Amino acid sequence: IDEAYSLTENDHSDSYGRECLTELTKALEDYRDDLAVIVAGYTEPMQKFFESNPGLRSRFSTFIEFEDYSVREEILVDMCAKNDYELSESAKKLLHIYLENKVNSKEENFANGRMIRNLYEELVMNHARRVFNMETPNIVDLKTILDVDFNQLPNQNLKNADPAS
Repeated sequence: IDEAYSLTENDHSDSYGRECLTELTKALEDYRDDLAVIVAGYTEPMQKFFESNPGLRSRFSTFIEFEDYSVREEILVDMCAKNDYELSESAKKLLHIYLENKVNSKEENFANGRMIRNLYEELVMNHARRVFNMETPNIVDLKTILDVDFNQLPNQNLKNADPAS
């Protein structure tokens, strides 16, 4: 159950969430030998989720907390490669700067896997707009994401970043 805490976020007005939680707790006990349930979500809201029902936490035997990714460009580079794109060397340097900025200033519900996917989609769109305006793009133009594609990202301070450094 992804974002399982959403079942308990509105505990005073959401009877559906309470009913789901009651049924889940009962099923975890009644079918404990035949049922595997995985609940997932951000750490703090999940703590509140488990506190919302006195018997809930004790019905889960394993808890795994995944650390946020560090600044790892490989994830985006792999996504590009799987879709026949590649990053120029200057784009890779801007990627590193971009990811460092995001990781160092992460907000409360920072989701870096989703952030990487969204970044990839934005870069591909910026690349497509750039290539669309070329008269006769070659294969390298069609496959390569450049630093200018990063500079088109909204709300980013990469325009002054020097990819050569």
